[in-house]
Amino acid sequence: MSSPPISPSPGGRGQGGGGQETDHTQSRANSKTQRGFTLLEILVAVTILAVALVALMRAFSTGLMGIGLAEARATAVAHARAKLEEVGTVIALEAGDLEGEWEDGYRWHVAIERYQLELGEAGAGADLAPYTVEVTVTWDEARTITLTTLRLGPPQ
Repeated sequence: MSSPPISPSPGGRGQGGGGQETDHTQSRANSKTQRGFTLLEILVAVTILAVALVALMRAFSTGLMGIGLAEARATAVAHARAKLEEVGTVIALEAGDLEGEWEDGYRWHVAIERYQLELGEAGAGADLAPYTVEVTVTWDEARTITLTTLRLGPPQ
């Protein structure tokens, strides 16, 4: 019985050692492509990361500015409500304008006007008269908030 002839096979050992050279060259090529990231890939990744961080920082700063503005508005509303409560007790309920400033830099202006009703002769002898009370609070030179109400007081 004779043995079958040996033929070169890819990846195997054949005559002349041709398979070994091919395997060695392929393993070098595979190792070069699998080593790591290229400089271009790293630059693209860093650029994407930088853009994402800038967007994130803007979102945080916008949020912080919004919180600051909301806090300032809440303070202004609290001041305006407090000043409205003073009208008729600390501040006389009579037509006119008053203004001042709180210690924290917020400025206030109170405008009181007699509210005109269309009652005719029926309202001529009334013991109470309506007044429009408007309180405006200003801060940061350009920001204002105004609260308006009606109060009953002695006729003038």
